[in-house]
Amino acid sequence: MENILIVEDDNDINNLLKELLLENNYNVDCAFSGTEALILIENKRYDLCLLDLMLPGKSGEEIIEELSSKSISTIIISAKSDESTLIKMLDKGASDYITKPFRNGELLARIRNVLKNKNQNTQNTKDDSVIKIGPVEMNTISHKTKVSGKEIELTNKEFEILRCFLENPNKVFTKRNLYEIVWDEEYLDDNTVTVHLSRLRSKLKKYYDGEIIETIWAVGFRLKIKKE
Repeated sequence: MENILIVEDDNDINNLLKELLLENNYNVDCAFSGTEALILIENKRYDLCLLDLMLPGKSGEEIIEELSSKSISTIIISAKSDESTLIKMLDKGASDYITKPFRNGELLARIRNVLKNKNQNTQNTKDDSVIKIGPVEMNTISHKTKVSGKEIELTNKEFEILRCFLENPNKVFTKRNLYEIVWDEEYLDDNTVTVHLSRLRSKLKKYYDGEIIETIWAVGFRLKIKKE
């Protein structure tokens, strides 16, 4: 089932959307501000976001590019109906735009259409976007990861750490390397990398008995599994 994030500060509308999506067999999480939404997308993969524009904290207009950069399709649901706002949001990466009040049937149709297009685009780029080494299969477009054929939920940081190893299977990474690549910031301490790497290894261990990422003592870390 697809994961959908609702970002809407009106409790009644948020609850209405949640019930509608659950009734139609989608996995649903809810946020009531742009700031809360950014926290959620750092810790879970979403296929689609239903996004209001006028939000407390960070507005919908402020976070839409962040959603797009993480390959999360977005349908704007807003009371703003002027053409300039619609065009601006589509230019920033929104997949569709529907104004309030909306009809449930129309919204569901738009959701199905956006998800269908997303899946088709993913399929068209599958050969270039899929990395498969040993029991691990990663799709860099859909941000889905499987271990031993079973999909696992990774945070964005865990996903990017694993991606470093899969794209460079013979390279030894220091904690500094990983931090500067994944966090794109100057390296200060190793605790952040240690925590994320430990969580990643624990998740991988649930579906594969062997060691996927090995420790090279006093040096760093390297992918232990090899290409077939």
